[in-house]
Amino acid sequence: MALDDIDKRRFPRMEEQTTILVRTLGKGGIEGFCKGGVLGLGGCEFSSTTGIAKGTSLELLIAVENRVVRAGAKVITQRDMGADGYIVGVKFTSIRKRDREMLESLFALEGLAAKASGKPDRSAKTAVA
Repeated sequence: MALDDIDKRRFPRMEEQTTILVRTLGKGGIEGFCKGGVLGLGGCEFSSTTGIAKGTSLELLIAVENRVVRAGAKVITQRDMGADGYIVGVKFTSIRKRDREMLESLFALEGLAAKASGKPDRSAKTAVA
């Protein structure tokens, strides 16, 4: 992805190796731990041993800086990685104010800030996502 495309993202993103408890919502929901890789203010990406269909609603508990961020999410993308499982991309559909502020403070510490308009600060360093 070209740097210009990254700068056009609505929210900054960064590589953040973390653990995420993923729970699918609805009848027959499943729950399991997944390894997170890319974290953003608008969503995240994680690896999963099983596929999760596009459009599936999830509840996520994301371990961040010795705290837990709880977020509602919806699956947007899923890439089959063969024997390595799947990479699942989600957008946050609901997140408590306190949890969002915790994520924003983490991004501020990393030099990745979003302006109040939701557009990325082009003067900040941008992570490849």
